[in-house]
Amino acid sequence: MDRGAESQSRCVSIGDKLLPMLEPLIRHFRHTGWNPTRPGLIRITLLGGYIFLTPIQPVSAGSIIYPSTAGTPFSLSFGTSLTSSRDQGVGRQLATAWQNPGLRLSDVRCPVTKTTSVSGIPVPGMPNAYQTNLAGIGMRFAMTDGWTGGLAAAPSRTTFSPPSPNAAAVDYFSAELIVTGPIKSGALTSLPSMTVQFSGSCFDTVTRTITITPGTRVMANSCTVTTPHVEVPLPPVRLASLLPVGRVSTERADFNISLSCPTGIGIHITLTDAIRPVNRTNDLTPALDSTARGIALRLSRGGTPITFGADSAARGNPGQWYVGPSAATTLVPLTARYVATGTVRPGAVRALATFTLSYQ
Repeated sequence: MDRGAESQSRCVSIGDKLLPMLEPLIRHFRHTGWNPTRPGLIRITLLGGYIFLTPIQPVSAGSIIYPSTAGTPFSLSFGTSLTSSRDQGVGRQLATAWQNPGLRLSDVRCPVTKTTSVSGIPVPGMPNAYQTNLAGIGMRFAMTDGWTGGLAAAPSRTTFSPPSPNAAAVDYFSAELIVTGPIKSGALTSLPSMTVQFSGSCFDTVTRTITITPGTRVMANSCTVTTPHVEVPLPPVRLASLLPVGRVSTERADFNISLSCPTGIGIHITLTDAIRPVNRTNDLTPALDSTARGIALRLSRGGTPITFGADSAARGNPGQWYVGPSAATTLVPLTARYVATGTVRPGAVRALATFTLSYQ
Protein backbone atom coordinates (compact mmCIF):
# COMPACT_ATOMS: atom_id res chain seq x y z
CA MET A 1 0.00 0.00 0.00
CA ASP A 2 1.29 3.44 -0.89
CA ARG A 3 1.97 5.41 2.35
CA GLY A 4 0.90 8.55 0.53
CA ALA A 5 -2.45 7.14 -0.35
CA GLU A 6 -5.31 9.19 0.97
CA SER A 7 -8.47 7.79 2.50
CA GLN A 8 -11.98 9.04 2.19
CA SER A 9 -14.89 8.04 4.44
CA ARG A 10 -18.59 8.71 4.31
CA CYS A 11 -21.83 7.32 5.72
CA VAL A 12 -24.55 6.19 3.38
CA SER A 13 -28.02 4.81 3.96
CA ILE A 14 -28.57 1.33 2.57
CA GLY A 15 -32.01 0.77 1.14
CA ASP A 16 -33.61 -2.26 -0.47
CA LYS A 17 -32.31 -1.37 -3.97
CA LEU A 18 -28.70 -0.87 -2.89
CA LEU A 19 -28.38 -4.02 -0.78
CA PRO A 20 -28.07 -6.51 -3.72
CA MET A 21 -25.25 -4.46 -5.26
CA LEU A 22 -23.24 -4.48 -2.04
CA GLU A 23 -24.04 -8.06 -1.03
CA PRO A 24 -20.61 -9.48 -2.03
CA LEU A 25 -18.84 -6.80 0.00
CA ILE A 26 -20.87 -7.11 3.18
CA ARG A 27 -21.34 -10.87 3.32
CA HIS A 28 -18.49 -11.25 5.80
CA PHE A 29 -20.24 -8.86 8.25
CA ARG A 30 -23.12 -11.27 8.87
CA HIS A 31 -21.37 -12.96 11.78
CA THR A 32 -21.12 -9.63 13.71
CA GLY A 33 -24.86 -9.46 14.46
CA TRP A 34 -25.48 -6.55 12.10
CA ASN A 35 -28.56 -7.25 10.02
CA PRO A 36 -28.00 -5.98 6.45
CA THR A 37 -31.42 -7.15 5.28
CA ARG A 38 -33.11 -4.13 6.86
CA PRO A 39 -32.37 -0.46 6.28
CA GLY A 40 -29.44 0.83 8.32
CA LEU A 41 -26.18 2.73 8.13
CA ILE A 42 -22.72 1.60 7.03
CA ARG A 43 -19.49 3.53 6.74
CA ILE A 44 -17.67 3.21 3.38
CA THR A 45 -13.95 3.94 3.58
CA LEU A 46 -11.77 4.27 0.45
CA LEU A 47 -8.12 3.62 1.28
CA GLY A 48 -5.47 3.03 -1.35
CA GLY A 49 -7.99 1.80 -3.84
CA TYR A 50 -9.65 -0.57 -1.40
CA ILE A 51 -13.24 -0.29 -0.08
CA PHE A 52 -13.83 -0.93 3.64
CA LEU A 53 -17.39 -1.26 5.00
CA THR A 54 -18.14 -0.62 8.71
CA PRO A 55 -21.69 -1.29 10.05
CA ILE A 56 -23.25 1.42 12.24
CA GLN A 57 -25.99 0.12 14.51
CA PRO A 58 -28.92 2.42 15.37
CA VAL A 59 -28.81 3.85 18.94
CA SER A 60 -32.50 3.26 19.78
CA ALA A 61 -33.23 -0.31 18.75
CA GLY A 62 -35.94 -1.23 21.31
CA SER A 63 -39.20 0.22 22.54
CA ILE A 64 -41.43 0.38 25.63
CA ILE A 65 -45.12 -0.24 24.99
CA TYR A 66 -47.12 1.39 27.77
CA PRO A 67 -49.95 0.68 28.09
CA SER A 68 -49.59 -2.80 26.64
CA THR A 69 -53.37 -2.92 26.24
CA ALA A 70 -54.45 -0.27 23.79
CA GLY A 71 -57.09 2.15 25.04
CA THR A 72 -56.38 1.68 28.75
CA PRO A 73 -57.24 5.03 30.40
CA PHE A 74 -54.68 6.82 32.53
CA SER A 75 -57.28 8.13 34.95
CA LEU A 76 -58.85 6.93 38.19
CA SER A 77 -62.19 7.63 39.87
CA PHE A 78 -63.44 7.40 43.44
CA GLY A 79 -67.06 7.27 42.34
CA THR A 80 -69.83 9.82 42.67
CA SER A 81 -70.08 9.94 46.48
CA LEU A 82 -68.28 8.95 49.66
CA THR A 83 -69.54 8.96 53.25
CA SER A 84 -67.31 9.04 56.34
CA SER A 85 -67.46 10.07 59.96
CA ARG A 86 -65.91 13.49 60.50
CA ASP A 87 -63.17 12.56 62.99
CA GLN A 88 -61.51 9.49 61.52
CA GLY A 89 -57.97 8.66 62.64
CA VAL A 90 -55.26 10.54 60.74
CA GLY A 91 -53.72 8.31 58.06
CA ARG A 92 -56.76 6.09 57.71
CA GLN A 93 -57.75 5.12 54.15
CA LEU A 94 -61.12 6.41 52.96
CA ALA A 95 -61.13 5.06 49.40
CA THR A 96 -58.80 3.51 46.84
CA ALA A 97 -58.72 3.09 43.06
CA TRP A 98 -56.27 1.25 40.79
CA GLN A 99 -55.56 0.33 37.18
CA ASN A 100 -53.31 -2.17 35.39
CA PRO A 101 -52.36 -0.80 31.96
CA GLY A 102 -49.65 -3.46 31.57
CA LEU A 103 -46.06 -3.04 30.37
CA ARG A 104 -44.45 -4.65 27.28
CA LEU A 105 -40.85 -4.56 26.11
CA SER A 106 -39.74 -4.95 22.51
CA ASP A 107 -36.03 -5.64 21.94
CA VAL A 108 -35.03 -3.76 25.10
CA ARG A 109 -31.41 -4.75 25.87
CA CYS A 110 -30.49 -2.11 28.45
CA PRO A 111 -31.47 -1.25 32.05
CA VAL A 112 -34.83 0.52 32.43
CA THR A 113 -35.31 3.43 34.85
CA LYS A 114 -38.85 4.00 36.11
CA THR A 115 -39.51 7.40 37.72
CA THR A 116 -42.72 8.63 39.35
CA SER A 117 -43.40 12.22 40.38
CA VAL A 118 -46.45 13.95 41.86
CA SER A 119 -47.85 17.34 40.95
CA GLY A 120 -49.46 18.71 44.10
CA ILE A 121 -48.96 20.35 47.51
CA PRO A 122 -47.51 18.02 50.18
CA VAL A 123 -49.36 17.50 53.45
CA PRO A 124 -47.05 18.71 56.26
CA GLY A 125 -45.82 15.86 58.44
CA MET A 126 -47.27 13.10 56.24
CA PRO A 127 -44.76 11.49 53.83
CA ASN A 128 -45.97 10.94 50.24
CA ALA A 129 -49.36 12.59 51.00
CA TYR A 130 -50.73 15.49 48.95
CA GLN A 131 -53.53 17.96 49.62
CA THR A 132 -56.94 18.08 47.97
CA ASN A 133 -59.35 21.02 48.05
CA LEU A 134 -61.22 19.52 51.04
CA ALA A 135 -59.86 19.95 54.55
CA GLY A 136 -59.01 16.66 56.20
CA ILE A 137 -58.62 14.69 52.95
CA GLY A 138 -55.29 13.97 51.27
CA MET A 139 -54.12 11.63 48.52
CA ARG A 140 -51.32 9.12 48.00
CA PHE A 141 -50.16 7.57 44.71
CA ALA A 142 -48.31 4.30 44.21
CA MET A 143 -46.92 2.26 41.31
CA THR A 144 -45.47 -1.20 40.71
CA ASP A 145 -41.90 -1.13 41.94
CA GLY A 146 -39.46 -2.03 39.16
CA TRP A 147 -40.39 -5.16 37.21
CA THR A 148 -43.39 -6.94 38.83
CA GLY A 149 -42.50 -5.70 42.33
CA GLY A 150 -44.89 -4.54 45.04
CA LEU A 151 -46.49 -1.11 45.10
CA ALA A 152 -44.06 1.75 45.84
CA ALA A 153 -45.35 5.13 47.03
CA ALA A 154 -44.72 8.06 44.69
CA PRO A 155 -42.47 9.91 44.18
CA SER A 156 -39.99 7.11 43.47
CA ARG A 157 -37.14 6.09 41.19
CA THR A 158 -35.93 2.57 40.45
CA THR A 159 -33.76 0.93 37.80
CA PHE A 160 -34.20 -2.70 36.74
CA SER A 161 -32.87 -5.07 34.11
CA PRO A 162 -35.59 -6.77 32.04
CA PRO A 163 -35.74 -10.59 32.34
CA SER A 164 -35.51 -10.75 28.53
CA PRO A 165 -35.45 -8.23 25.65
CA ASN A 166 -39.04 -9.09 24.77
CA ALA A 167 -41.24 -9.48 27.84
CA ALA A 168 -44.57 -8.36 29.27
CA ALA A 169 -45.85 -7.92 32.81
CA VAL A 170 -48.56 -6.36 34.91
CA ASP A 171 -47.78 -2.80 35.97
CA TYR A 172 -50.23 -1.26 38.42
CA PHE A 173 -50.79 2.33 39.47
CA SER A 174 -53.10 3.34 42.30
CA ALA A 175 -54.41 6.29 44.30
CA GLU A 176 -55.96 6.43 47.75
CA LEU A 177 -57.81 9.06 49.73
CA ILE A 178 -56.52 9.35 53.28
CA VAL A 179 -57.52 11.24 56.42
CA THR A 180 -55.27 14.20 57.28
CA GLY A 181 -57.52 15.82 59.93
CA PRO A 182 -61.21 16.56 60.66
CA ILE A 183 -63.05 15.98 57.37
CA LYS A 184 -65.00 18.71 55.64
CA SER A 185 -68.00 17.86 53.46
CA GLY A 186 -67.98 18.94 49.82
CA ALA A 187 -66.94 17.95 46.29
CA LEU A 188 -63.39 16.93 45.36
CA THR A 189 -62.47 19.35 42.57
CA SER A 190 -58.76 20.16 42.94
CA LEU A 191 -56.68 16.99 42.92
CA PRO A 192 -53.00 16.08 42.48
CA SER A 193 -51.72 13.95 39.58
CA MET A 194 -48.88 11.48 39.08
CA THR A 195 -46.46 11.26 36.14
CA VAL A 196 -44.57 8.05 35.33
CA GLN A 197 -41.57 7.91 33.00
CA PHE A 198 -39.61 4.99 31.51
CA SER A 199 -36.13 5.86 30.26
CA GLY A 200 -33.02 4.00 29.05
CA SER A 201 -30.16 4.11 26.55
CA CYS A 202 -31.68 1.69 24.01
CA PHE A 203 -35.23 3.02 23.60
CA ASP A 204 -37.11 6.28 23.38
CA THR A 205 -38.37 7.73 26.68
CA VAL A 206 -42.05 7.05 27.45
CA THR A 207 -44.02 9.43 29.71
CA ARG A 208 -47.61 9.13 30.94
CA THR A 209 -49.65 11.22 33.43
CA ILE A 210 -52.30 9.68 35.70
CA THR A 211 -55.17 11.99 36.69
CA ILE A 212 -58.13 11.69 39.06
CA THR A 213 -61.67 12.30 37.87
CA PRO A 214 -63.04 15.27 39.87
CA GLY A 215 -66.54 15.59 41.30
CA THR A 216 -66.72 12.93 44.02
CA ARG A 217 -68.91 14.30 46.81
CA VAL A 218 -67.76 13.65 50.37
CA MET A 219 -70.25 13.63 53.23
CA ALA A 220 -68.68 13.95 56.69
CA ASN A 221 -71.24 12.55 59.10
CA SER A 222 -71.89 14.29 62.43
CA CYS A 223 -74.68 14.69 64.96
CA THR A 224 -77.03 17.56 65.68
CA VAL A 225 -77.18 18.56 69.35
CA THR A 226 -80.81 19.17 70.25
CA THR A 227 -79.90 20.49 73.74
CA PRO A 228 -76.99 22.86 73.09
CA HIS A 229 -77.49 24.54 76.48
CA VAL A 230 -78.38 22.48 79.56
CA GLU A 231 -79.25 24.04 82.94
CA VAL A 232 -78.74 21.62 85.85
CA PRO A 233 -80.25 22.79 89.18
CA LEU A 234 -78.96 20.82 92.19
CA PRO A 235 -80.93 20.42 95.43
CA PRO A 236 -79.61 22.03 98.66
CA VAL A 237 -77.15 20.01 100.70
CA ARG A 238 -76.40 20.05 104.48
CA LEU A 239 -72.79 20.98 105.40
CA ALA A 240 -72.52 17.98 107.72
CA SER A 241 -73.08 15.61 104.80
CA LEU A 242 -69.89 16.92 103.12
CA LEU A 243 -67.52 15.91 105.91
CA PRO A 244 -64.68 14.96 105.71
CA VAL A 245 -62.81 16.46 102.72
CA GLY A 246 -63.35 14.38 99.61
CA ARG A 247 -66.86 13.36 100.60
CA VAL A 248 -69.36 13.23 97.71
CA SER A 249 -72.97 14.13 98.48
CA THR A 250 -75.90 11.78 98.07
CA GLU A 251 -77.86 14.75 96.76
CA ARG A 252 -77.72 14.67 92.98
CA ALA A 253 -79.17 15.99 89.75
CA ASP A 254 -79.54 13.82 86.63
CA PHE A 255 -79.54 15.42 83.20
CA ASN A 256 -79.07 14.50 79.54
CA ILE A 257 -77.35 15.79 76.41
CA SER A 258 -79.74 15.04 73.57
CA LEU A 259 -78.51 14.18 70.06
CA SER A 260 -79.87 13.46 66.60
CA CYS A 261 -77.37 11.38 64.59
CA PRO A 262 -77.11 9.54 61.27
CA THR A 263 -76.21 5.86 61.33
CA GLY A 264 -72.74 4.49 60.76
CA ILE A 265 -70.54 6.48 63.17
CA GLY A 266 -69.22 5.97 66.68
CA ILE A 267 -69.88 8.83 69.09
CA HIS A 268 -67.20 9.97 71.54
CA ILE A 269 -67.43 12.93 73.93
CA THR A 270 -65.12 15.07 76.07
CA LEU A 271 -66.20 17.42 78.87
CA THR A 272 -64.07 20.52 79.50
CA ASP A 273 -63.93 22.70 82.60
CA ALA A 274 -64.96 26.11 81.21
CA ILE A 275 -63.66 28.01 84.26
CA ARG A 276 -60.27 26.23 84.29
CA PRO A 277 -59.71 24.59 80.85
CA VAL A 278 -56.42 22.97 81.94
CA ASN A 279 -58.24 21.04 84.66
CA ARG A 280 -57.64 17.27 84.23
CA THR A 281 -59.21 16.13 87.51
CA ASN A 282 -62.70 14.84 88.31
CA ASP A 283 -63.76 18.06 90.11
CA LEU A 284 -65.47 20.89 88.21
CA THR A 285 -64.16 24.29 89.31
CA PRO A 286 -66.75 26.69 90.86
CA ALA A 287 -67.35 29.93 88.97
CA LEU A 288 -66.00 33.20 90.38
CA ASP A 289 -69.47 34.32 91.44
CA SER A 290 -69.94 31.25 93.68
CA THR A 291 -70.30 32.24 97.35
CA ALA A 292 -69.80 28.80 98.89
CA ARG A 293 -66.24 27.71 99.73
CA GLY A 294 -64.56 24.30 99.87
CA ILE A 295 -67.05 22.80 97.44
CA ALA A 296 -66.80 21.67 93.79
CA LEU A 297 -69.06 19.63 91.55
CA ARG A 298 -68.49 16.01 90.53
CA LEU A 299 -69.95 14.84 87.19
CA SER A 300 -70.30 11.15 86.45
CA ARG A 301 -71.58 8.75 83.79
CA GLY A 302 -73.11 5.52 85.00
CA GLY A 303 -71.49 5.98 88.38
CA THR A 304 -67.99 6.57 86.93
CA PRO A 305 -66.49 10.02 87.67
CA ILE A 306 -65.70 12.03 84.54
CA THR A 307 -62.16 13.29 83.99
CA PHE A 308 -62.16 16.69 82.31
CA GLY A 309 -60.14 17.13 79.13
CA ALA A 310 -59.24 19.60 76.41
CA ASP A 311 -61.86 21.08 74.10
CA SER A 312 -60.86 18.87 71.16
CA ALA A 313 -62.48 16.31 68.86
CA ALA A 314 -59.17 14.55 68.17
CA ARG A 315 -59.18 10.78 68.49
CA GLY A 316 -57.79 9.74 71.89
CA ASN A 317 -58.17 13.20 73.45
CA PRO A 318 -57.50 12.97 77.25
CA GLY A 319 -60.79 12.55 79.11
CA GLN A 320 -62.64 11.40 75.96
CA TRP A 321 -64.92 8.37 76.25
CA TYR A 322 -67.00 6.26 73.89
CA VAL A 323 -70.73 6.91 74.15
CA GLY A 324 -71.98 4.35 71.64
CA PRO A 325 -72.96 3.75 68.01
CA SER A 326 -74.93 6.58 66.45
CA ALA A 327 -77.89 4.39 65.49
CA ALA A 328 -78.57 3.64 69.16
CA THR A 329 -77.60 7.00 70.68
CA THR A 330 -80.07 9.81 71.30
CA LEU A 331 -79.15 10.72 74.88
CA VAL A 332 -75.93 11.07 76.89
CA PRO A 333 -77.05 10.59 80.54
CA LEU A 334 -74.96 12.36 83.20
CA THR A 335 -75.18 13.04 86.94
CA ALA A 336 -73.96 16.01 89.04
CA ARG A 337 -73.13 15.89 92.78
CA TYR A 338 -71.36 18.08 95.34
CA VAL A 339 -67.87 17.17 96.54
CA ALA A 340 -65.95 18.65 99.48
CA THR A 341 -62.50 20.00 98.50
CA GLY A 342 -61.64 21.84 101.73
CA THR A 343 -63.22 23.60 104.69
CA VAL A 344 -66.84 24.00 103.68
CA ARG A 345 -68.58 27.37 104.04
CA PRO A 346 -72.23 27.84 103.12
CA GLY A 347 -73.35 29.69 100.02
CA ALA A 348 -74.29 29.19 96.40
CA VAL A 349 -72.26 27.05 93.98
CA ARG A 350 -72.24 27.57 90.24
CA ALA A 351 -69.99 25.87 87.68
CA LEU A 352 -69.77 25.64 83.91
CA ALA A 353 -68.64 22.82 81.60
CA THR A 354 -68.63 22.43 77.83
CA PHE A 355 -68.78 19.24 75.79
CA THR A 356 -67.15 18.31 72.48
CA LEU A 357 -68.40 15.45 70.29
CA SER A 358 -66.06 13.37 68.19
CA TYR A 359 -67.30 11.13 65.34
CA GLN A 360 -65.05 8.14 64.72
